[in-house]
Amino acid sequence: MNENQDFDKFLKNDNITKINIEYIFIDINKNIENVINETIELEKINILKKEHLIKLLKKYLKYNNKNYNPSSILKYNIDIKLENIKQFIKYPIDFLVVINEIKDKKWEKCCKYLNSLNKLYLILNEQKINIKKIKFTKTKKKANNKNEKNIKCKKTKKNNNIK
Repeated sequence: MNENQDFDKFLKNDNITKINIEYIFIDINKNIENVINETIELEKINILKKEHLIKLLKKYLKYNNKNYNPSSILKYNIDIKLENIKQFIKYPIDFLVVINEIKDKKWEKCCKYLNSLNKLYLILNEQKINIKKIKFTKTKKKANNKNEKNIKCKKTKKNNNIK
């Protein structure tokens, strides 16, 4: 009986105070160029504040002398309960969620054993170099008045006599 109580404590859902962040850098050819892992402490238990998320996104916008844009934010949060573990083993659930809005993100409680699997993936794409396009101005050439008069001579008695 005592062993079961220890097991229950071990798998008891607990608050999340730290999250692993994984920055994935993708080059222009859509290849993974680099991956950086770090762990952050949450300012508020189970909640990643909007301001903190923005700081994380801005942190590596310039890396290795290249500019990057955030393209995707993915949240992986395992929130399985002890009574559902057997069912989860038979029918796995995908805990990966795409984040579409930058706002406060709530992390569900998780057992201590699986807490290290909770991650936030920040995918950064390399910016393409913008070469300024040279704009050519299209101007119409105007004929001189002298040439214009010679070309557009009207047939009159006066012009006929000049020949």
